[in-house]
Amino acid sequence: MRSPLMMIAALAVLAGCSDKDADEPHRVEVSGTGEISLPAELADLHLGFGVTADGTHEASERLRAKVNPLVEKLRGSLPDGAELQARTLAVAPQYRWDEGEQSLEGYKATRSIQLMALPVAELGEWTARLSEKGPQRLSVSNFRLREGDTAEQQALARAFQSARRRAQALADSAGRELGQTLSIQEQQVSQPGPRRMMAADTREGAQEADDFEAGSVQARADVRVTFALE
Repeated sequence: MRSPLMMIAALAVLAGCSDKDADEPHRVEVSGTGEISLPAELADLHLGFGVTADGTHEASERLRAKVNPLVEKLRGSLPDGAELQARTLAVAPQYRWDEGEQSLEGYKATRSIQLMALPVAELGEWTARLSEKGPQRLSVSNFRLREGDTAEQQALARAFQSARRRAQALADSAGRELGQTLSIQEQQVSQPGPRRMMAADTREGAQEADDFEAGSVQARADVRVTFALE
């Protein structure tokens, strides 16, 4: 048989739990998804150059003679806000196999150049102009927006608004008022990788400026939000 003291203690615990549950606000938890696709405003252009020669010094000098004047010319002709990044020259031996035997064929010097933040409206003109300089590779490596809200931020804002609309519909169905936001959990934010364009061997011919198709910036966000019900 339980003692009176034990029964009083149990009742006190139950009373405390009941009071705690009563203090907890009624809530609704919903998920929201936001997607956005915006016309790209800026793009990064990638150029790759290569020269093969019998020796390392000859390969390096031939590539420098080809690329260095172009780099200096580009630095003085970039539009406002654009930037040039030139990687260090690299030289690697080139081998060939003949009936199972490996032999040294020569040395290849390579160097790549990135033109960052070019206006998309001028990109076709730039690619047509640079293809005349004989790069082995010419491609658009990234599309993005100008400074300001990123595509990811805008997708997150849309995801939250989507969650709020769903919560409001549930609150209306239950005859309740939607209260303040209690918690927000970011579940996923993704932006597809850059869509590579014009990444073919430039010997196939340059694309005309007026035929250039601008890319887009896309993003998706998923959130889970808890709202109070009043």
